[in-house]
Amino acid sequence: MYCKKCGALRGAASFCTSCGKRLDLPQPPPAPSVPVTPPPAPAMPVTPTTAVPEPVREPPRARRGDPRSRSRTGLIMGLVVGALVLTGFTAGAIAWIANDSPPTAAEGTTFGSDPVLDALWVECGQGNLESCDGLYYDSPLDSEYQEYAATCGNRDDAIAGWCGTLVAAPTPSSQAPGGNPVLDFLWEACAEADFQACDDLYFEAPGGSIYEEFGATCGDRAERAGRCVEELS
Repeated sequence: MYCKKCGALRGAASFCTSCGKRLDLPQPPPAPSVPVTPPPAPAMPVTPTTAVPEPVREPPRARRGDPRSRSRTGLIMGLVVGALVLTGFTAGAIAWIANDSPPTAAEGTTFGSDPVLDALWVECGQGNLESCDGLYYDSPLDSEYQEYAATCGNRDDAIAGWCGTLVAAPTPSSQAPGGNPVLDFLWEACAEADFQACDDLYFEAPGGSIYEEFGATCGDRAERAGRCVEELS
């Protein structure tokens, strides 16, 4: 190796033997580093562990209200239910009484105001005693219908509501007395329920005669002198 100052060969010394200059010796290349692997840590003994069960959570409970509040609520509900039951019972009783009560006079009291009762009236006057009883019980209380039915068709032996127990009344005689062809014709027509003929017979017959009496009773049906058409047709 040569000195860089004087060019003398200096050898392996660290300074020049000729001029005395300190020479820098080349540094050897660093040895390659070898990674140091640490020794493995000793294995720790494995201790078996027991699984701890998770606590079971109960569902949240409903908050308890004041027992006095529940008591008041039950009392109110009981009163409401009782009121509804009482209302229904009262309404049912009123309806039952209304349906079971006899008809009032406002529903029809005179002949001609109710077709059904009119038909019973006519049948009663013709001697149908069961129709008399039907008329009596179906008529408005104290009406003309009921009064007529109580007589069982103007019979002297009438028992109101019990006409069916009587002996059947004789049917009107269709045999005219004779002696007056016009009045005899009206008599026979009246006997066959021609109530206009009955009225005509009543007005045309001599006063106090048997013709007049037969016409006045509408052919032995009802005491409606001169009003047979109005009340029996």
